[in-house]
Amino acid sequence: MPKHILTQYSLQTTRFKVMERIIKDERLTLRVEVRKKSAACPLCHEETHQGYDRRKNESRIRYETWHGCAIDLLVRKRRFRCLNANCSTGVFTELIEGVARPFERYVSAFSEQCLGTLATQNFGQTQQEHRVSFGTVATMLERAVPLALTVEDWRRIFPKGEIIVLGIDEHSFRKRHFALTITNVTTGELIAILPDATQSRLEGFLGSIPSDVRSRISCVAMDLTNRYAAAVRRWCKHTRIAVDHFHLIQLANRLLWHERSVIEGGIGGTAHPVKHFMLLLKGKERLSKNEREVVEKIFQDPACAKLKLAYDTKEELRASLRLKNHTEAISRFLALTRCDAWNRERVTRQELLKYSKAFRTFIGTLQKYRDEIITFIETRVTNAVTEGINTKIKLLKRMSYGIPNLIHYMKRIILAFRPELSTHHV
Repeated sequence: MPKHILTQYSLQTTRFKVMERIIKDERLTLRVEVRKKSAACPLCHEETHQGYDRRKNESRIRYETWHGCAIDLLVRKRRFRCLNANCSTGVFTELIEGVARPFERYVSAFSEQCLGTLATQNFGQTQQEHRVSFGTVATMLERAVPLALTVEDWRRIFPKGEIIVLGIDEHSFRKRHFALTITNVTTGELIAILPDATQSRLEGFLGSIPSDVRSRISCVAMDLTNRYAAAVRRWCKHTRIAVDHFHLIQLANRLLWHERSVIEGGIGGTAHPVKHFMLLLKGKERLSKNEREVVEKIFQDPACAKLKLAYDTKEELRASLRLKNHTEAISRFLALTRCDAWNRERVTRQELLKYSKAFRTFIGTLQKYRDEIITFIETRVTNAVTEGINTKIKLLKRMSYGIPNLIHYMKRIILAFRPELSTHHV
């Protein structure tokens, strides 16, 4: 960087008096003195003007990054004598304004700069841009971003009188280690990241919510899992639970895949291949005229009788979930779980369930989560917001090529999605 540009930078108008400028290797070092003639006692906080001496060695403090150049301050800290007779401090070293801790090697403004970069970039890019080590960035992150929400945070996120709808979903941290994502479905914001996806961890989180906020949780959207539902029922007794319809359609598609494997003689079998099978996974209303003819040709094969029944079951479920009339939608869904749907095909439910394990799983799941599915039909609450946030979290992981430390991982996500929760407002 040209020398004449760096020499234009000056701290003469701030709390420091610049005594010397040293430019070397894209680094600007400023030897400064503190303009203020007094200092506050760290114990009694009383201002004193009586100096004692100066420290022998200069302290190097990182001030900020300016136009890609690292700026350091060299300052010889002063020592003062406390004049308060009731104070036991005696002699103390002055605390330079902007430096959060006595032994910290950077000012708070520089920490804000680094965290602001880390909120949108990875650790390596932050280190390179601000010329700091990974340990320094990690320390800034650990000190600035809390993992637990305080009572004030809860009441700021959810103002008084606001109805709360939560979303709960898990995502992979490393291999089979899953973390839990908690979101505000109404506003589409991240609330918290839990270090594991166990029922006890979720119960601990729900129990930490202030009672006045917890009482306003009207609905919780989640996947087809019972452990999350049990935790919600324990701590939020009047809260309704809605199952995401995406997983219901996914369950119906698995039924089609199973019936196809039975016809073809197992996975990868060629005993009786089902051509153009992927059209069966497509919504019936989205099929073109030619595609409908192909589907009808598939079902003309006698061997595909139960595959056709699985296809009709999937489309009946999709139709019941799409209806805007809640009463009619619930009626059609309940009929799907009883014998009504099977009698139309002249196949008894008992015969069907004996034949196919996939049908048993499908019908059993619909019956097990009947109330949760009805809640979705009535409220139309989905977990799409949580799934979208999980997708962005995976993008952050790819940007950083993975983050092995779980604490750094959680705080990095909170910094990216909720920067106002950190002590440094980036």
